[in-house]
Amino acid sequence: PPVPAEVDRFKIDRSADAYERLVDRLLASPHYGERWGRFWLDLARYTDTTASWLKSTAQAYLYRDWIVDALNRDLPYDMLVRQQLAADQIPDRDPDDLAALGFLGLSPTYWKELQLAPNVIRTVIAEEWEERVNTVTRTFLGLTVACARCHDHKFDPIDTADYYALAGVFASAQLSDLPLLPPAETKVVVDAHDRVAKLQRQIDALQGSQNKPAKPASRQRQIAALEARIKQITQGTPHYDTRWVHAVEEASVFVLPDGPHRSRLELRPGRPRDLAIQHRGNPGQTGRTVPRRFLAILSEVSPPRPFTHGSGRLELADAILNEGRPLSSRVIVNRYWKWHFGRGLVTTPSNLGFQGSRPSHPHLLDHLSLRLVENGWSLKW
Repeated sequence: PPVPAEVDRFKIDRSADAYERLVDRLLASPHYGERWGRFWLDLARYTDTTASWLKSTAQAYLYRDWIVDALNRDLPYDMLVRQQLAADQIPDRDPDDLAALGFLGLSPTYWKELQLAPNVIRTVIAEEWEERVNTVTRTFLGLTVACARCHDHKFDPIDTADYYALAGVFASAQLSDLPLLPPAETKVVVDAHDRVAKLQRQIDALQGSQNKPAKPASRQRQIAALEARIKQITQGTPHYDTRWVHAVEEASVFVLPDGPHRSRLELRPGRPRDLAIQHRGNPGQTGRTVPRRFLAILSEVSPPRPFTHGSGRLELADAILNEGRPLSSRVIVNRYWKWHFGRGLVTTPSNLGFQGSRPSHPHLLDHLSLRLVENGWSLKW
């Protein structure tokens, strides 16, 4: 809240544009992005830390800071959506925009005990797909698409084929860490880090064999040679120590048998995959394969056009903002109304489907949504 002195200055300001200047000053404050970013981070299920048994997310704050900065500089909402779903696929992007991928790159992951049978692990991975589908569709479209994982949606015109079409997008993108660099330099640095990691594993293996019969001097020479190689790589690779962000990479993971009742995971970089419908959500009972695509009810053509560019994340973002514009524009307008006034024009901001509440002022919601798009998707507008 404003301090009394600020209130007094506003009360005695009799100029015709006093209100407009006050609003402009508050919108220009660096605290604007901090305040409004906090609301968005709730939608992104953001957290600074994860469980100790999961991969570290120590760089999560870079996504948080990107959101704050994007809101402060009034990045248009359509670009805010595209960057968070597919910054790595946008031509001529700023390397720092890779941090936006934290929306997906910080998604929750679940423990995969590989001493269990493949279908058990496939079910665990399917739970991760459901989490991504649920977060993206509720956040950007106000639809509970995840309800259609096991059966056709009982209330909205969304069927299981729609669900697995979207799940295929997220099955084709795996959580990964990336350096904040242009694409060409990224590959060089990633390859260097992979080589260093491989050398470090060799060192760890040698150090772990200290109690085995071997010549200590020979072992130490091997370790010294490996350490020298690591130093050569780290010092000889430009930008080796640049900051890394939690993002996603174009890759699919497959669960394969590894002996009786055991599993192994095989990562296939650059290979997107279409998913078969899993009856009642059971990966052991599959039906027809569904191409990656947008929701049929919102698509401009029938059948919907399949996604063909990698995982389809950028095509999905574009579909949300174009074919899905009647929903996506209303969803963000309603969220901003709720964040301003404490109650949305639709009181179920993440469900604008048939089970959600009706708009209290439908014409106002239509009007603001149309003007948002006309004003370049400007959230400060």
